[in-house]
Amino acid sequence: MLKESKQPPKLDKPKKISSTALKAHQEGEKLVRQDKLPQAISLFRQVLREAKDYLPSQQALGNVLGRLGKKAFEERDYELAESYLEEAHGLIPEE
Repeated sequence: MLKESKQPPKLDKPKKISSTALKAHQEGEKLVRQDKLPQAISLFRQVLREAKDYLPSQQALGNVLGRLGKKAFEERDYELAESYLEEAHGLIPEE
C-alpha cells in the first residue's frame, strides 16, 4: 500500500496594498526606529483601515503596542498598560 505524501499547506499570497498605504507603513517603520511610537501607531492604523489583513502592519502595530505597554507597566500605569495589551490582543486573528 502506498502512503500518500502530505502536501504542505498552501499559503495565501501576500495582500496587495496601495502605494499610499505602503508608504505609510514604511514611514511608520521609520518612526519606530526614531522612537516616535505614538506617531507610528497612527500610521500603522491608517494602513490597517485600508488593508486590515496586511500582516506587516499588524505585526508592527503589535510590537509598538507591546513596547508602549511594557513602558507603561514599568511606570506603574497599569490601566494604560492594560489598554495597550487589549488592543494588541485585538490584532490576533481568530481561528
